[in-house]
Amino acid sequence: MIDVCSFNVHGYKSSSCLVEEIVKNNCVTFLIEHWLAREEEHLLKSVSPNHMILFDSEFSDCEYRRGRPFGGIGVRRLGCGMI
Repeated sequence: MIDVCSFNVHGYKSSSCLVEEIVKNNCVTFLIEHWLAREEEHLLKSVSPNHMILFDSEFSDCEYRRGRPFGGIGVRRLGCGMI
């Protein structure tokens, strides 16, 4: 059986401890609205070395932002053999 979880993070920096717990207990975790810039991808990669990460962010710390950018999505996958 493969455990899958989808979690609206509402900002990774304010909920990193909860994200770490969720990632440890699931083979596949979809992290929605992490609100991390491209340069902060390492924060999600450091959560668990056993997981592969697919990361997307619509903004960079280096660029000027107007309005509210896309919150981003991260997918973490444990080497479960399937998927």
